[in-house]
Amino acid sequence: MPVVDLPLAGVRVLELAQEIAGPFCCKLLAEFGAQVIKVEPPSGDMTRHRAPFAHDQPHPEGGLEYLYLNTAKRSITLHLGCQTGMRLFGVLLPYADVVISDQPAPAPAITPEHHLIYACIRPFGLSCTIPELLDDPQYEASGFFQDIDHPSTGSVRYPGIAFQMPSSPGASARAPRLGEHNAQVYAGWLGISPHEQARLRSQEVL
Repeated sequence: MPVVDLPLAGVRVLELAQEIAGPFCCKLLAEFGAQVIKVEPPSGDMTRHRAPFAHDQPHPEGGLEYLYLNTAKRSITLHLGCQTGMRLFGVLLPYADVVISDQPAPAPAITPEHHLIYACIRPFGLSCTIPELLDDPQYEASGFFQDIDHPSTGSVRYPGIAFQMPSSPGASARAPRLGEHNAQVYAGWLGISPHEQARLRSQEVL
């Protein structure tokens, strides 16, 4: 189904979350049509580097936990621990409708004048590991799993969308590579030139 026909089409979400809870929340929003921009530190979400890896081959783009939790999103890199990074984040905010974070307090750049939804999603524990989930016979029998191609890992088998709406089924897509959409967001949305982006990368802002 085209993204434009999905129920959350046109909603822009900035994800400031790592690990499981926040990224899983944003995964659901993305698979129902929201444009989710995952804002990662220049080193990447910690789950990118955590086993198990696709095909048992350690790779910074191949952590199965990351690949599953971040399907259908876009990724940008931004160092929120520095002044320049926070300034850029402040420029991004007017383009967002929702900010999902794993921190209880909003980032300093977020003010009531932004008129957006801010939600903090904190972890509540896991009932099983990802390998156990992939081997679950009930999910297998229900056709819950799907194979998604990724340019760095090839085809990987994932659990599918967590729930379906009868009249508006969701749609999934591969997880983004680190900073894959920097140019699209920073140049396309904010008008930052490739030269300026290169300068910001050299300063480890992006």
